[in-house]
Amino acid sequence: MKALGKIGAAAFAAALAVSMTGCAGGDAPEEKAAQPEAQQGAQAEPQQGAEAAADAGNGAAVQKDFDGSAYSDTGEGTMYLATAGGTSEGGNVPQIAGGGTLSIDVVTEGMDGSVCTVYVDGMENSTVNAGEMSQNGIVIGEGATEPGVHTVELVKMDGDVPAIYKVAQYEAV
Repeated sequence: MKALGKIGAAAFAAALAVSMTGCAGGDAPEEKAAQPEAQQGAQAEPQQGAEAAADAGNGAAVQKDFDGSAYSDTGEGTMYLATAGGTSEGGNVPQIAGGGTLSIDVVTEGMDGSVCTVYVDGMENSTVNAGEMSQNGIVIGEGATEPGVHTVELVKMDGDVPAIYKVAQYEAV
């Protein structure tokens, strides 16, 4: 009789698990259709740009948050990256193990403490204080750890032009 109780309990647990898979937190198609468009778009937006950059690997056109290709080093001080594979000081491109989510440091020297935005491959990542001697950890997501050279930009805008623009690169291998 005890064996039947264990089998029954196992069958109940399996049935419960199967019935709960529909409760994974996603919206059913008919629920999503009933939501206003603005609300649907807000749910689909990537967090901190990491996931949006991942789309670049499959050939999809990704709209960047910032395109610094027309800018050169602007503002006092320096910025470089510190990674497990070294630093980007002096134009060096440190190598990091690719894949997954990683943390790297954005190091500033000789700057005035301005609040700046960090972009990774053109996607907004975080906001940091760029100080006289500061080290700010940023998290880079899967798209920014795919094999290849990636760009990190430190930017403070003054209207339509950057008051501070610093750039460094790392290579995911």
